[in-house]
Amino acid sequence: MSRLVKLLMKFASGKFCTPLEKAVENQYESQERILLKIVKTSKNTFFGRKHGFNTIKSIEDYQRKIPVLKYSDYKPLIKRVIQGENNLLTPYKTVHLAQTSGTTGEPKIIPLSKPAINEFGRMSARIFASYINERKENAKILDGKFLLFMAPAVDYYINSIPVGYISGINAVNQNRIFQKMIIPPLSVLNEKDWNMKFYKTAQQAVKSNITLAGGVTPLLLTLFQKIIDDQNNPLPYDYMKSDFVDSSLTKIWPDFKVLLHSGVNVKPYITWIKSIFGENVDFRDCYGATEGIFAFQIGDNNGMTLNLDTYFYEFIPEKELKNEDPKRYLVDELKRNVKYTVLVTTSNGLYSYLISDIIEAVTLNPVTINVIGRLDGEINLAGEKMNEHSISEAIYEAILRFNGKLNDFTIIPVYEGKPRYRFIIEFKNPPRNPKEFLKTLDHSLRTHNKIYDQCRLMGLIENPEMVILKPGTYRKYKERQAMKGKPIGQLKIPRLASKTLIEDASDLIGGIDVLSY
Repeated sequence: MSRLVKLLMKFASGKFCTPLEKAVENQYESQERILLKIVKTSKNTFFGRKHGFNTIKSIEDYQRKIPVLKYSDYKPLIKRVIQGENNLLTPYKTVHLAQTSGTTGEPKIIPLSKPAINEFGRMSARIFASYINERKENAKILDGKFLLFMAPAVDYYINSIPVGYISGINAVNQNRIFQKMIIPPLSVLNEKDWNMKFYKTAQQAVKSNITLAGGVTPLLLTLFQKIIDDQNNPLPYDYMKSDFVDSSLTKIWPDFKVLLHSGVNVKPYITWIKSIFGENVDFRDCYGATEGIFAFQIGDNNGMTLNLDTYFYEFIPEKELKNEDPKRYLVDELKRNVKYTVLVTTSNGLYSYLISDIIEAVTLNPVTINVIGRLDGEINLAGEKMNEHSISEAIYEAILRFNGKLNDFTIIPVYEGKPRYRFIIEFKNPPRNPKEFLKTLDHSLRTHNKIYDQCRLMGLIENPEMVILKPGTYRKYKERQAMKGKPIGQLKIPRLASKTLIEDASDLIGGIDVLSY
């Protein structure tokens, strides 16, 4: 690592990490400071004038004047922004349109100004600088390349404004030093052909010393798997023997250090990831969205630290969201074991904006959080309200006990007869005793959700079922979705799905053999 790079990282650490450290020490003050800064900047916009931003002097003033707002509330103004009007939500000109992934519905469009794009860059740099700051040896990631599997920065145009995904938009606007460290090169970024993008990325990656990988978890894992098992492609890894290809990537990337993951709980995949990268690989969670990079994991802490100096956060207990005027709690008012929905106010023209994520506080002083699901992202057969987080934890525990590995999974509610859960799982190596695996999975679910446990005891919910898919089924399904032009978020296998997913993939799955106990 060159002396220049070391000096740059020392500078970056102070620039990107120190402000957050100070904000964490004074949570309320830092939150009020960033809120009033955002309000002051936008006070002369159409939205600011309409809501009396010039009279807002405190958090209390702001909460009295600004209601809880959803995307549908912003849509008319965003439509006007796209048509060319300025100074509606922010005082800045729109230079790019970011489309959301569309994981749970129709993709949304978020206008981006140059300052907003720069803010994404700063938050990304903070994540890298923070990891390097954790311990001295982490700086070795700078000796290699970063494998960042990103979505296109430009997918199409609306009124001559480029429309793309925030990961790609963020990448093309990074400084040149950082861009040189990224694999694949930006020339591959906007590749529309799904298979070709995987191929070109893999081709570059196997020739490079990858020390860090980052992106949406399922897409990264699909890429890793493609490098491992797609031996028929003309990739330059002739030295990879079949016994190695089946088990590890450490011979290609011996210095691999950390996986930055987001979008999906990584726990069910940890056993497999460690089997291909070794036991010493670090995992760091990131809470990013099209609207902002809201939190990230520092060290081995279980929760993620909120970017308190950049965004203003409000939280509404999930049970109170449908109240006519729900109380909005601040970061220093959070309690443990309470599920909250999240509102964010950003410098990019979103004010008390409901982003539909469900979080829980892991620690309180300072506050760290985990994202445990989405609004309406639950299975509720008999009042148990089983969320994605609990399901992922249960899968992880069962996989760990049976020393197994999986490719992907989803769960669907079954209502015919007595209601029950049905797991659709694709293993890398199926457990020798699938029924015992399913029993263990059920036991873990009962441990994580006491109401589910009571429902099972009372016979309101029947024993769960499991369908074991052939290896490669989910990958083929995602490739098919990509060929249909589905948004990138819809290429992720939903943790909680409906029967339509099974119907869409029926020809790939073939006959369904349902296992129970």
